[in-house]
Amino acid sequence: MTDKNQLYYFTRFVSEETFDAAKLRAYKDGTVLECNDFAVFAFGVAYRFSVTNGLRDHQALHEIQKKLDGIIEINISDLEQTSSPNARPVAEQEKTHFTQSTLPNPIAIGALDFIPDTEVKIFFPQLAFLRHRDHHPAVIAVAHIDELLDIHRNLPNYFSDTDATIDNLCPDEFNLHSLHTHEHFLNSVRDAVKLINSSELEKVVLARKITVKANRKFNRAILLERLRTLHPSCLTFAIGDFIGASPELLIKKEGAHIISSPLAGTIARSGVTEEDKELADHLVSSEKNLLEHNYVVSYIMDKLSAFCNKEIERPYPELLFLRNVTHIQSNITGELKAPYAGILELVSALHPTPAVAGIPLEASLEAIHRFEEVPRHQYGAPLGFVEKGGNGTFYLGIRSAWIKGNTAELMAGVGIIKDSDPSDELTETQLKLQALLAAIVRP
Repeated sequence: MTDKNQLYYFTRFVSEETFDAAKLRAYKDGTVLECNDFAVFAFGVAYRFSVTNGLRDHQALHEIQKKLDGIIEINISDLEQTSSPNARPVAEQEKTHFTQSTLPNPIAIGALDFIPDTEVKIFFPQLAFLRHRDHHPAVIAVAHIDELLDIHRNLPNYFSDTDATIDNLCPDEFNLHSLHTHEHFLNSVRDAVKLINSSELEKVVLARKITVKANRKFNRAILLERLRTLHPSCLTFAIGDFIGASPELLIKKEGAHIISSPLAGTIARSGVTEEDKELADHLVSSEKNLLEHNYVVSYIMDKLSAFCNKEIERPYPELLFLRNVTHIQSNITGELKAPYAGILELVSALHPTPAVAGIPLEASLEAIHRFEEVPRHQYGAPLGFVEKGGNGTFYLGIRSAWIKGNTAELMAGVGIIKDSDPSDELTETQLKLQALLAAIVRP
């Protein structure tokens, strides 16, 4: 007997053609998480959690993982025969079996809120098409038992009404408006530096918000295609109306192994090899940028050490070259002690890091509220997925925008410390905004 309130799932490999169709459909109206290591294209909602107290509600986070771990795998072909013994079996699609690949687990997806105790929503997609690096693509279906049977029967025709092309009609007239003037932002940086020099605050990340109004509705699929092309080393994402291309991995967990790759310290790129080398040399010799980066690395190492079986070794900073900027990046790795913490527990411990908030945390959050005057919502917050079993990957929602009809709202932040130059910080926000503007504004 099956429990009508119980969630079940089935999973199977799919063809490249089916996976490509899933990607095309998800770019238009689904959920997208896509980078070099993995791709997730998801549709529908099998179950949704509303976590009232956000990442600080550890019990609610535990319940999410418990619910996810409690989803039962079912042999859908056997169930088909049990539910209708005389029915003709549904044609098995994607029959090929791949011994070198492992079928993935069910997942939950979320784009959380920047403020740790703000309500967030995390959902189990009804259908998720996944591919991990070097593995064959697969589909996972999650639902109550009767729905799961319907999904199984209709799966072969799921993309039958999906147009094989992307509508190329895009806006061609744009109006850009900044929430505050440049002078307002310069004054905010000056005031933040004064606050740092007269209080316990050591660093605060301040963000600017701009709005783009277009003459017609933005084409979501085209925007995601552009972001994937412009920023191939980043995580291209779309969760609801929140889209972007994030370069910053907050935390990834695979079994006992964890990695976090924070960014702090930025300089422009010229596009000329020799000039870019000189600029990069200047970045890694900048006392200001190295100090800002050290704040972030030290914070993350301290937080993760509580979960690891031995002291985390300080990584050597590296350079991450993106389309128009170069960042200082560190890859912090560790091995978890048993029993292993789940990915949501690690996200809760880390967010918000000094890369998006500041240090000390509470003082920086107060300063952000004082100077920015508008909520960040998902900007700078964790977004990603958690798997049945506790593995998962979360990036930070930076280089991002909210796309609603013919309106795009963008934010970009910079780290302010004791010797920050207001003009330099304004320029850095403009560079970071270009990551999305290059995809959004195409006259």
